[in-house]
Amino acid sequence: MQTLLSTRIFSGRPLDDRALHLLRDRGFVRLELRTAPDHLDFSSEAEVRMMRRRLASQGILAPWIHLDETYVGRLGRDLGLAELTASVMAAGAEAVVFSLPHGRREPWAPTLVEIASYVRRAGARPVLDVRVRVDE
Repeated sequence: MQTLLSTRIFSGRPLDDRALHLLRDRGFVRLELRTAPDHLDFSSEAEVRMMRRRLASQGILAPWIHLDETYVGRLGRDLGLAELTASVMAAGAEAVVFSLPHGRREPWAPTLVEIASYVRRAGARPVLDVRVRVDE
């Protein structure tokens, strides 16, 4: 079994070639990609495809995606669920980890079941990161 390292260790900065080279040189060739606006913009299918190519050029796989709460919070308002499906497919992810934003769910926000359904449509396994009380 190989170790899966989260790119969260590079939070607050872009996931550039220098960071990827450092990971590969330390023996980490399987990653959980953390998505966040300042790290990896998962709302851009083109950026996700480019990241997948950059990873492949370094000999690195990213079978897990961790959707940042800010991304999940924009689903249904700024981002469509079809865009989620396209980005998951572009990443070639096996699993997508997500949690719901803290606070009250907005009426336009998709449910956990809807998000999980779109992740499955993209061929990945949905994984719920529960940090708060789940009441439904």
